[in-house]
Amino acid sequence: MPAYLAMSYLYKRSNWIWALLIRYHLTAAIWRPLIEWSRARHLKFRARLGRERGAPAAGTVVSAGV
Repeated sequence: MPAYLAMSYLYKRSNWIWALLIRYHLTAAIWRPLIEWSRARHLKFRARLGRERGAPAAGTVVSAGV
């Protein structure tokens, strides 16, 4: 199961699973790897997007337009 689906399932639909994770102090053990997996997926996506669009040079600050 992809990390984003697992996170969505845990976050939105599994109150009974959270109760068990909290009771047995397993929330960090389950959540951290999912967060790291999601982060790695996002970084890979951003790298691909940058290659496709011609990313600015490393260290360049890009305004968020705010």
